[in-house]
Amino acid sequence: MKKDIFYLMYRAKIPALTAEIERRIRRQIYSKKLPAVSSLQKEFHVAKQTVTEAVRVLAEMGIVTSSSRRTGMQICRENLRPGSIAVISRDECLLRRSKLVREITADGLTCCPLLLSKTPMLRSSLPDDLKGVLFINSSLTVEWAEFLQAEKIPLVSCNELFSSPRVDMVDYDMDQNLTYLMNELIRQGYKRIGLFYSGLLEGFNDIYWREFRQLKKRFNLLREPYDDIRVNWSDDYLDKLKYTFRQMKRLQSFPEVMISFYYIEDLLQQAIEETDIIFPDYFHILMIRPNSKPPHSRFPRVDTFHVSERNINSWIPGYGRLRELIFSTAPQMPELRLVQRRVRIDAPVKKN
Repeated sequence: MKKDIFYLMYRAKIPALTAEIERRIRRQIYSKKLPAVSSLQKEFHVAKQTVTEAVRVLAEMGIVTSSSRRTGMQICRENLRPGSIAVISRDECLLRRSKLVREITADGLTCCPLLLSKTPMLRSSLPDDLKGVLFINSSLTVEWAEFLQAEKIPLVSCNELFSSPRVDMVDYDMDQNLTYLMNELIRQGYKRIGLFYSGLLEGFNDIYWREFRQLKKRFNLLREPYDDIRVNWSDDYLDKLKYTFRQMKRLQSFPEVMISFYYIEDLLQQAIEETDIIFPDYFHILMIRPNSKPPHSRFPRVDTFHVSERNINSWIPGYGRLRELIFSTAPQMPELRLVQRRVRIDAPVKKN
């Protein structure tokens, strides 16, 4: 059994190293020939066989060649293959996507942005020279995952997909984020803390509903009726917020602070008016704000927190993982890679 695990770990390193060497060739970090195997082995902290196998994959593609041991592995830049990376999102996020586009084009590839709502699940709707698909902004669906897997097209999601089938995913560590926020709120004297479940991925809200309840147990916080408000993942943010407010009103159960990882300020006025809700004096909302927004809300009951990293910090590792899958010569076990990010409350949440 241990031997099998070692073999899988060894095999998993090969496409990662192949992708990195090919990337360096494309970016002309390696211009005429590859460094010696011993140098690559030392730099990447891998076994000699791992380097040999990774280089062999590139040799089979004609990207490197060797006429003799003395001359080493010569680079054949003319054999680098062009191709497209499809980037699927839920909205037009061109400005936020610019760094990702630069990363893809720096590798000599073409970034092909597609909108989830306007792209049918047809092979003909994707580029002919497609190498892989990257999903950002909660855009991966079970249907897309099954379609691409059936077509044997590599894909990576930059948000967790909790329903089957299993796919490679890169996401932020929400447990770490929530733990920090709850620690800060408890330190400031709050004991009744709730969460607005705003995810647009199937299964996301249910998973974090359970994880948040476990987190409350860890902090010895009581489970309250507002903790059991379940929203429909397919509803838009406004409908989720209105449903949450209606249920709080019906239950007459309000947290002292409701945490939201979605910027809901622009929706608050409409949600309050359409639900005719009256909040108790102690009720606060602690919501994430875009980095471009000032740290103060126009609503007296709203406080904000921010993250030091933007979504691009999960997109770039997602693209890196996609390149590994593109160079994999054998099926790999899907991975979930959690990216750490720093969360900070803009100002103390003052109790009324």
